[in-house]
Amino acid sequence: MAKELTLIIPVYNTPTNLLGRLFKSIDNDKVDILIINDGSNKETTDCLENFAKGKNHVKLVNQENQGAAMARKNALNLLTTKYFTFVDSDDVSYVDNLLKLLALMKINETKIGNGRIKCYLPSIPIGLNSKKWNLERIDFMKDKALLGNVTCSFVDKIYHEDLIPIIQTPSTHTQYHDMEVVYPALVKAGSMTHTNDIVYEYRMRNNSSSHSLSELDPVSSTCISKIFEAYNLMVDIMRENDIYTDYKNEMDSIMVKLIYQRMRRMLMSNDIKNKQEMAALYLKIIESIIPNYTNNIYYKDDFRDSEINDRISFILCSQFIRRNGITNTYNGETTAELLKQYDENIILKNR
Repeated sequence: MAKELTLIIPVYNTPTNLLGRLFKSIDNDKVDILIINDGSNKETTDCLENFAKGKNHVKLVNQENQGAAMARKNALNLLTTKYFTFVDSDDVSYVDNLLKLLALMKINETKIGNGRIKCYLPSIPIGLNSKKWNLERIDFMKDKALLGNVTCSFVDKIYHEDLIPIIQTPSTHTQYHDMEVVYPALVKAGSMTHTNDIVYEYRMRNNSSSHSLSELDPVSSTCISKIFEAYNLMVDIMRENDIYTDYKNEMDSIMVKLIYQRMRRMLMSNDIKNKQEMAALYLKIIESIIPNYTNNIYYKDDFRDSEINDRISFILCSQFIRRNGITNTYNGETTAELLKQYDENIILKNR
């Protein structure tokens, strides 16, 4: 029987113990498995070759190192099924639940399916599950508010081949490549099937190429500049596909929530002394990117229906801002100027 779903897995020097966890979760001949070995070392390559050996449903492609985004793009050129999903090489995929999701997608006639993620963060021993929805079929044309509450992750979704041109948009990012293309793909698809089953499990690690904490560290402006670059590319993709104007409020709200997440990290950091000054700078940075962001309809509603992490970040930061009498003193500075101020003004305890 012909397969309908391909798991696309970019791999670069993933430790063999983590590959073992991955292989145990995905070794299911009801799906095709396409592994792109992105110039890994001999130990990783040998492990991949041993897994693929003798398995007709597993294809291993070796290439020189080009980065995860290019590995995914190259894999899509080799796709032989109508549907595909992405798996990071140091994570766990729930294949049976993905196949259930695919069956629902066909019933609901949608080109994207979305499941829930179990996320393990550093120093937190229990997994945190993404949001439950009380809808199975979500029509973004009818309820745009739901768009901004979908996770931007690649790996909790199944995509139809019609969305390949958007997914293949070039990117140099590791941390934010999914954000750049997932929301344009969702809007282009127009609707989405959702399951409350867990379809994916990941652990954020300091040394992971796909789940790196380095670009989230608030000790430098990189925590904002990288996401600003990704936001601009996301908007460009949507404009090129004539799908931006109708969803501007939703895209703006996503960006505001992401910067509030970074502000929360800054406030929780043990390394930063001048948190009030930096919080004020965060407000100016948001204003420089999203003018009049406080008029955004989702901001005005305190992001009430957002993912729990977004909601908590917004509440904690807003309380800090009110408690310390911090106001937005934006005066027309460019985002680049404000990011430069970020690095110049931040005071770290070890300095």
